[in-house]
Amino acid sequence: MKRRTMLFAAVGTMLLAAIAVAGVPSKPRHVHTTSLLDPPVGATTNYALSKAATLPAWFNPRTMPSCTVPCPTDAPPVNIPWTSGEITIPLGDSCVMKICYCYRTTSQYHHDYTITEIMLQGNCPPDSEVVCVAFRKLFEYNPANFPCPPCPDSHSYWQEVRGSCWKRVVEPITGTTIWRVCDVRGWCMFRYEICCDPISGNRNCQPTGDVARFDQICREAGCDRLECIQPCGCP
Repeated sequence: MKRRTMLFAAVGTMLLAAIAVAGVPSKPRHVHTTSLLDPPVGATTNYALSKAATLPAWFNPRTMPSCTVPCPTDAPPVNIPWTSGEITIPLGDSCVMKICYCYRTTSQYHHDYTITEIMLQGNCPPDSEVVCVAFRKLFEYNPANFPCPPCPDSHSYWQEVRGSCWKRVVEPITGTTIWRVCDVRGWCMFRYEICCDPISGNRNCQPTGDVARFDQICREAGCDRLECIQPCGCP
C-alpha cells in the first residue's frame, strides 16, 4: 500500500512538471483589465470618467436623423476650432436623446463643450428643460474624454458653452423633436471645476461662478431666447 501511494505521488509530480513545461497553468488565472470606467486604485495620473449607453429595446437607431448643424466659428476664442461628435443616450426607459455636440481644448487645463442639436424620441422632458438636460448628460457621459485629475490637489476646468437662441422643429417622417441652436445667437459660458476621487473614481463637479456672456437678440424667425442667468449644473 505504501509503495502504491509513492507511485501515485511520483506520477502526480511528473504530470505537474509536464504541465509547467507546456506553459499551461495548474489553475485558472483571473486577468483584470483597467478601463476609463474602472480607474486603478490609488491612481495619481489624469484619467477621464466616461460611460457607455444602453438604449431601450423599442428604439430603432435608423429612425434618428443625422446631425446637420456645423460647429460654431463665433464662440470666443474664435481662433481655436472645434471638433464635432454625437452621442445617443437613454433618458430612462421611455425617452432617447441624441446630442450633436462640439468640443475643444483651449489650454492645458481648460476644455469646452457646446451643443448644436438635440433630438428626442419617446416620452421626453418638457421643452423648458431639454437644453440643460442635454448639457448635464453631455458632462456625465463625457464622450470627448476630457481629463478628470485626482482630487484634491489637481483640477480641470470644463466649460458649458451654450447658445442663447434655439429653434424647435419636428421631423415629419419619424416625428423626432429637434432643438437646433440658431444661426444668429449669443453665447453663455459657464465654467466648472472638475476632479475625480483617486480611489473610487467618483467625479466632483463644482460651478466656479465664472460666467461670460456674449449675448445677442434672437432675430431669426422661430427662435426662442434662452437667458444667460445660471449654468445648467453638474450631472
